[in-house]
Amino acid sequence: MPIEIKVLNRRSSGEAPAGNYKARYLNEKGLGIMQASNPCRSAQIIEGVHSGQVVPYDSYVIVGELPPQAEVLRQNTKIIEALAEAGRQIKEHARKIGGLQEENEKLRNPEYAVDYAPLINAYKGRIWQLETEIKSERTGKKVELPREVASALEWLKGAGYSPAGIFVHQQRPEEAEDCHEELRVIKKYVDWVVKDRSHADTLLLSLINGYTVTPEPEKDASSELRSEITGIIKKWMGTSPPSDGKSDSERLTDQIFEHFQQHGDDNLPF
Repeated sequence: MPIEIKVLNRRSSGEAPAGNYKARYLNEKGLGIMQASNPCRSAQIIEGVHSGQVVPYDSYVIVGELPPQAEVLRQNTKIIEALAEAGRQIKEHARKIGGLQEENEKLRNPEYAVDYAPLINAYKGRIWQLETEIKSERTGKKVELPREVASALEWLKGAGYSPAGIFVHQQRPEEAEDCHEELRVIKKYVDWVVKDRSHADTLLLSLINGYTVTPEPEKDASSELRSEITGIIKKWMGTSPPSDGKSDSERLTDQIFEHFQQHGDDNLPF
């Protein structure tokens, strides 16, 4: 194992001046396997102009152990390979940069731009066609949502909630920063189980493909009128007939007229 020694400025150090040297231990005759335990081993310089000179143990101190020569060669080889790879990469990058510069010069050429104009327009047309098809596909997959759920979604989107944020925060509205009431509306809708299926999948589809609002049922005027008349008759049947000398039909007619007059309509709608 090579060592690094510092030669001291002593007469016994020989010709080597004071300084650091690469050296090795010398084995003493007669010690045999006890060489390693000898505290007074001389050293021999193995590199430089003073290579081969022996330095007595009292003329040097050990600075440190040096790596074996094989390890040094391995590290040097690794560094050389890394430098070579870096050189190859630099060369490849330079080639790419040169190619990009050539393409850039071509794009600045009006003739080149004119030649590619039809292709560019064709790509733009294809992109527009694909966007239209995607929009049409998504429109065809829209789902219906109740009006209050759709209103809550619009409010949440306006407040900056993303589709993923809406779906996550509706599970625990109280943990959201704001819009707790709107998130509760969404949660109530999702938790409403119909035929063993929740509305979670419907909510997901609405966030992905969009939605329409479930139309409210139109009011039936005749049904409302029938309900009002039924209420009048029930009220008439539940009151005791006064002693005014009128017949049942006359008293019922009076109550019908009185009802519609109280609602601001002097003319019966039939």
